[in-house]
Amino acid sequence: MGVLSVQLAVLTVALIRTGQARHYEHAETYLHDYSGINLDAVRWLVEEQEIMLLGADNLSFEAFPPEREDNWVPVHTYLLAEKGVMFIEQMYLEGLSADGVYEFAFIGASLKLKGASGAPMRPLAIPLK
Repeated sequence: MGVLSVQLAVLTVALIRTGQARHYEHAETYLHDYSGINLDAVRWLVEEQEIMLLGADNLSFEAFPPEREDNWVPVHTYLLAEKGVMFIEQMYLEGLSADGVYEFAFIGASLKLKGASGAPMRPLAIPLK
């Protein structure tokens, strides 16, 4: 993995490409032991960088199997219950990466569902450069 230099402005949407989407059609690989973000990295993004929304291309946003035995989803717990920060799972980020698009205007067009805790969404990335 290379180093990418992008300045994160306050209230930025940060999307993380783990490469997991490449395994989507191979359930055994896609559904088990996938990479993801850990709690320390998420805390840094939320508390230090003031990210407003996070997204990733993996199944559960955080790594699996879990790092802790007392909480299988510490990133979910921190983001949703403690900070109220939403995140998007199973994003297809391969096209953006292949085109070298790392800075863009993000539009999240979701269905409005009454009483739901989640909804299908069409994420749009409009390149800035």
